[in-house]
Amino acid sequence: MFNLFKRKVTVEEYGHQMWLFCCDSAEQFCLHFRPQLQAEGYLKNPTADRKFMDEAMLLHLWIIYCAFGAENHNVLEVVNNYAMNFITEQQCKKASIRDRFALYYQAYSKDIEEIQKSKYAWPTGIGKTALQCLVNYKSPTREFIETEVEGIIMGAINQVREMRADVKIRG
Repeated sequence: MFNLFKRKVTVEEYGHQMWLFCCDSAEQFCLHFRPQLQAEGYLKNPTADRKFMDEAMLLHLWIIYCAFGAENHNVLEVVNNYAMNFITEQQCKKASIRDRFALYYQAYSKDIEEIQKSKYAWPTGIGKTALQCLVNYKSPTREFIETEVEGIIMGAINQVREMRADVKIRG
């Protein structure tokens, strides 16, 4: 990915880079968590692993949408164009992206409320929700994985927001 910081880019360039960021982040997420989830008895077969990878892509698409909010909808349209094949494939599998995004937003909103109420809070709602979607996560054998997933999600949202703040769209 080229350096977007302090640059003026077109909407197309920016959307493409966000799509590449989504793909790369989802891949790194899978590489990081796959061994832990396999050790806990999840991802026992190629079908479960493929579902995990697909859900990681949906999660990272949501992260981009969450970070952008209603701003720069034209950039999100470009991301959608790049993601269309993936989105269409998911819809054919009966995976409702709108429902999944709503579930993530609900958990994220509750986490933000909890953080605002207590400066010492470290909620894991979005982490638990993501794990349930990723691998049909039930009860952890090691609860730290929820906190770790939560941290990665919150960090990625902040990373996209920082990139968004530093990029100027031309044209």
